[in-house]
Amino acid sequence: MQDYEKSEGYHGPELNTISTLNGPVRLSIYEHGMPPHFRLSGEHIEAVIVTTKRDTGMQAFAMENKGEYWQSVDSIPEPHEFAATVTITYQGKTEKYDTHFAEYSHYHGHDHVHEHGGHSHALVHESITRSKDGVRVVSRSFVVLTAAALLQTVVFFSTNSLSLLADLIHNFGDALTAIPLGAAFLLKNHKAEKVSGYFVVAVIFISAVVVAIEAITRLINPEPVTNFLALTVAGIIGFAGNEIAAIIRLRGGKRLNSPALAADGMHARVDGWVSLSVVASAVLVALGLPIADPLIGLGMTAVILRITWQSFNSIRRS
Repeated sequence: MQDYEKSEGYHGPELNTISTLNGPVRLSIYEHGMPPHFRLSGEHIEAVIVTTKRDTGMQAFAMENKGEYWQSVDSIPEPHEFAATVTITYQGKTEKYDTHFAEYSHYHGHDHVHEHGGHSHALVHESITRSKDGVRVVSRSFVVLTAAALLQTVVFFSTNSLSLLADLIHNFGDALTAIPLGAAFLLKNHKAEKVSGYFVVAVIFISAVVVAIEAITRLINPEPVTNFLALTVAGIIGFAGNEIAAIIRLRGGKRLNSPALAADGMHARVDGWVSLSVVASAVLVALGLPIADPLIGLGMTAVILRITWQSFNSIRRS
């Protein structure tokens, strides 16, 4: 077997030699002229899976036989510091071995996409786009969030509430993640996914800026917010829509062993609580504090703009 780890794509601390009952295997993080992937070399291997364990959760990497070595199907997110379990099948018998990779300073000759957690309205994880079940999960959450945002839109015209407008834009933004997903899955084209991701980010950014300008205008020249009961119901609709989407994504993430789907599920759950700020706005305005509505709307818009910036950087570096 070729000693590929000695090429310039291999970096010393990112190679682990594991002693198994069938002899040593070498697991490395290889990234010469490509995003970082696991590579594993060893004798008589029939199948192998590498599972990483971080504080943010676990991720399973399927490995495919390249002839001279096994390579992970998915790329490895930064940072490269995590515990790992290598599951190897020899002659129908499965064995598990634990190892660890430590992060260190290095230069690879190309830019890395650092993942700091959080949520992106942009590109969809490749493990989802390859799975029809993953597409179904995201599509169902798209339908739920779109329905919630449409109902909130109807209520908005009867309340004139900026906090509600900001929330429905946020929910539409979450739903629109299905656009780059569809581009990736139907066209099998990363460029199409990237272009559609930029489109989604641009739409959300422009909408958020409009809300921010309107919020500042209303702070200077207040306008009445009406129909407090409908506004309260709209906030509850936003909460319910996000909670249902969270359940769909979390169950799908568990079923598909997809950390990306699970992270989106947790984000949708947090968004549900954000939607309840619309209810808070209705209560405060009803109590005689009309300034609360543009202030809450402005705060929610700041959150949307931050997510939009993170999404833009995610697409740009992909």
